[in-house]
Amino acid sequence: MWSFCNPVNTPVQTRVTSSRHSSIKRLGAAGTPHVLGLRRVVRPWLLLVSLCVVDAQLLRAQPTVLFHENMGSPAGNTAVSTHLFENSSELSFAGNADVRTTSASTGYASASGAGNVYLTSSGDKWFEISGISTIGYAPESFTLSFGAHKSKQESNLTELTLAYRASASDYVWVSLPAQPTGSGTAVWRLITLDTLDLPATNDLSLRWSSVSTSTAFRIDDVTLSATAVPEPSAYAAWCAGAMLVFALFSRRAMRPKRSGESTE
Repeated sequence: MWSFCNPVNTPVQTRVTSSRHSSIKRLGAAGTPHVLGLRRVVRPWLLLVSLCVVDAQLLRAQPTVLFHENMGSPAGNTAVSTHLFENSSELSFAGNADVRTTSASTGYASASGAGNVYLTSSGDKWFEISGISTIGYAPESFTLSFGAHKSKQESNLTELTLAYRASASDYVWVSLPAQPTGSGTAVWRLITLDTLDLPATNDLSLRWSSVSTSTAFRIDDVTLSATAVPEPSAYAAWCAGAMLVFALFSRRAMRPKRSGESTE
């Protein structure tokens, strides 16, 4: 009984506790290489997955401008059929409208001024651009923008209609967003239509028509852009590069550590 009360026993208990902690530390030190080895195996795979996700998005994230048309610069009022457009060498232009330099486009970032297509208020004017290739672009990635001007503040610009078609197929009509009316609204503005689902064709046509008998409209700076679908060769080249990086990283990660070398 006296021995349990003897202060001499206190160091004994202390030594037991110290030995237990030492055992835990030794167990942790023995397990650490396994944890680090797992990290060295997992990290290369995480790198490869990250490259796949990021680079696949980059391959498709950059929009491409299919064409931009600024309507040229006529010397005076010129029929569409005889006018030299910016893209006359690559695209076809038709219609019973004419091209003018009066009321030149202004007020939006891409306004080019000079010529613009003028649709009078006769109720039957139209203008068409055809021969546009949409092959190789992601569906529903097309964005069409164009400058538009109305002659009357009472118009909300919905009397100006837009349609598209592939080759000789039927026209598909696209609803244009209603624009503000009232004082100060008879000005140039940029109309933008996002995520258009255009058909894949070598001969897409875009057609603007006016059914108004009271308001005249002007069109300028037509731009069509879309996201290209990468060619299989682009994916193959990327995969080859990614696998090379993966192999080099894996080899370095799995290399046995020299004595004294950091494990991280």
